[in-house]
Amino acid sequence: MSIPPALPSIHSMRIHESESGLLQYFMDTGSRLLILDNLGQLTDYILRLAFYDATPASNAILYSILALSSLNIGRTGAAMVLKIKALSYLQQSLRLGNFGHRTAQHLMASMLLYLCETFQISSTTKDWAEYLCGAKQIIVSGVLAQEVRGDISLLFDWVAYHEIFARFGIVYWKPEAAMRGMRLCAMDPVAARIYVPRNDFGCDSKVLEYTSAIFSALMQKIVEHTDLAPPQMQELYVLEAKLRAGLMESPPYDTPSTALTRNRDKTTELYRIAALIYLNRAALGYSGDEFRHKNLVNRGLNMLCGELTYIPPWPVFMISCEARDDAQRMTALEILNRAGEEPRNFNMRLLRELVEACWNQDDLHDEDPIEYHLKLRLAIQSAPYVPPFS
Repeated sequence: MSIPPALPSIHSMRIHESESGLLQYFMDTGSRLLILDNLGQLTDYILRLAFYDATPASNAILYSILALSSLNIGRTGAAMVLKIKALSYLQQSLRLGNFGHRTAQHLMASMLLYLCETFQISSTTKDWAEYLCGAKQIIVSGVLAQEVRGDISLLFDWVAYHEIFARFGIVYWKPEAAMRGMRLCAMDPVAARIYVPRNDFGCDSKVLEYTSAIFSALMQKIVEHTDLAPPQMQELYVLEAKLRAGLMESPPYDTPSTALTRNRDKTTELYRIAALIYLNRAALGYSGDEFRHKNLVNRGLNMLCGELTYIPPWPVFMISCEARDDAQRMTALEILNRAGEEPRNFNMRLLRELVEACWNQDDLHDEDPIEYHLKLRLAIQSAPYVPPFS
């Protein structure tokens, strides 16, 4: 699979003059739009495949890029036209089959269309989940399993990140669908090993791996309301120890380092804190009043108040839900409001509503606390659509 080693000049690209500004916008901001792509490696790979040739597969990526850029700058009408073009090209290419670089292009276009849907999500659509499932099915097919180079593994990690946190939302929104999806997207052991995150992007891949393992271990408990077996509990205690060990080893942020490294360390710690908070409450029997648990919540809120280039949805949701007193809740609301002002974080406005729904449940059941999974289920099912937590 030969991919051009460098990006073409913007003047040589096969786009109309009116679209060149959108492409330049993606070149400049792609690492932010794609989430956790701090080094810009994924952005570069997407652009190289978009201009690989003039086939429908390449065009599907190109028009998905243009649609995503249009949405981010508020041109929703133009974005809809571009998205329809992208989808048409993707459907044309899929009819030709999956092989070689075309498979990677199909995967890439599906993920870009997924991101477009999370920008303009509404109460009547579930397309974001369908595009993400389509991307996962391409990986499950195993066509790309033999091509584990750096750029292909970047694609796997991109899908893995979004799939991990989509699973969290779906299991509380519609538990039966989550179980069906898990069976539908089950992979053979070889593909599963490849699918484990390898690249750190803007967050340590091990932390994402541990978080995914927690969700997988708890899924049956959430859906079927059953107790965990002793071996499953032992597995969760091992995961807790790994997460806590990493938390204690986190470097101080005043040590000499690049801005990129500092931001990656902060993002990793936010995901680590959120995973521990969820594990405490979802499986280890914490009420939320324990001193060590409150320390995690305070640490997370303090970090979210600091300078961050990106506020990740799932950590801010998990941390904010644990705010108990008025001061903590005001801090959480300020964080969510600030994050909601960014176009890419449109769904932070929905997350604020879900956080407030959790607080209401805590206040209504102050003397007799509501079961944790039931609280999350009631809050998430109050949303008009499945919330994307990535």
